Amino acid sequence: MVPANGSFAWRDWFSVGLGLVFVPASLVGVWRTVRLGATLDVEGIHIRGRVDGRDEFLPWTVVASIECAEIDHRIVAAIHGPILIGPDGSPAAIIPALGSYSRRRAERRTEQLRAIRAAAVNG
Repeated sequence: MVPANGSFAWRDWFSVGLGLVFVPASLVGVWRTVRLGATLDVEGIHIRGRVDGRDEFLPWTVVASIECAEIDHRIVAAIHGPILIGPDGSPAAIIPALGSYSRRRAERRTEQLRAIRAAAVNG
């Protein structure tokens, strides 16, 4: 459709406005999704992806043990994953990025996390 003045450069300002709102919001969402996860090193664990945008760091010295338990429950299935237990026996952190619907897979990831912690603490 050609505008009445004969110009081929016709703009729909409503669509331009929507684009200016949705494109930056989408880019922020993509960035936050890419950042999700947990990073392990010899000092501790960095948990990224909290809803409020704050990252959490726990040194291995404040982690007494690592247990596998139900960390969330969706409509029909439970999500299992590692829970870091503090020295007082209370949960210090839950790691949803390592969670799984499969209990066996969650146990395997928890065992790997225990091995990484043991290597970092003992050596």
